[in-house]
Amino acid sequence: MMRIVLLGDIHLYRLAIWPWDLLSKRVLGQMNLWFHRRHRFHIPGLPSLIEHVDSIGPDLLLGTGDLTTTATRAEFRLVVEKLGPLFARYDTVLVPGNHDRYTFTSTRRRYFEQAMNVDTVRHEPLYRRLGDHLHLVGLDATRPNLITDRGHLDPIALMRLGEIIEPMTASDRVIVMCHYPIAMPPGRAPEAKRHALIDAASLAEAMAGCAAQVLYLHGHVHEPQCWRHTEADNLTIINAGAPLMRSAYFPHGQGFWQIDIEPGTAADPALRHHVVDDAGGWRADAVAWPRRCGEVSSIV
Repeated sequence: MMRIVLLGDIHLYRLAIWPWDLLSKRVLGQMNLWFHRRHRFHIPGLPSLIEHVDSIGPDLLLGTGDLTTTATRAEFRLVVEKLGPLFARYDTVLVPGNHDRYTFTSTRRRYFEQAMNVDTVRHEPLYRRLGDHLHLVGLDATRPNLITDRGHLDPIALMRLGEIIEPMTASDRVIVMCHYPIAMPPGRAPEAKRHALIDAASLAEAMAGCAAQVLYLHGHVHEPQCWRHTEADNLTIINAGAPLMRSAYFPHGQGFWQIDIEPGTAADPALRHHVVDDAGGWRADAVAWPRRCGEVSSIV
């Protein structure tokens, strides 16, 4: 069995910032941080999160991006300080989020790659064979934008994804990781265009067209969710959520997912959602694996 831990949008931040760092879209991000985001993201909860991940001891640690808030050097240093040791203890695969590529400068200077010691190539998806008939593909759809938070996959990346998954058979299972959602569950409003992945329909079509069972992991929308695509019977979608984000439904943070997969079998993965309870301890809630198109097994 392979035990996977999925971490979503952590959004570490520094309130102090050099004035010249505000000569970009970052001025909007810092305003949002000061007036809104810092009140919702409980950064002091990070040590407990790390300790609980260690208690699980995953075989694979996956991150769907947005480790930072406005992609400053100081924020990435904080990520290295706080999360670097965790990432080093486990086999870790990360894709960037739009907040990790927040400005043209942070993207051009490769802050994310330098801090995380990983190489994310826009034109080539990251591919790994995890085990018998079990595969992993990571996609980078992030782009710096002057105002919006939209994502866009390079056409070459979409073509290469098709080449990777097209030969797979019904005996295969492939995990595809990208920061942006390809759709929202039934009953949820679609993502606003300024916040969405431009190529969502093309990406969904590519995954739906292969014979393998596809598990699509994403972040960006701060809601833990698990559901089966409404039109593609082979496509299950998990939204990682934001572990440190507090809300009425999650007063102590949204937690994270544990996914247990038996490579080489057709058995449904075992799914658990870990969250802090009112007593301050962690609990693991078993979540049923969705089997029918449009079926929602989400926490939210």
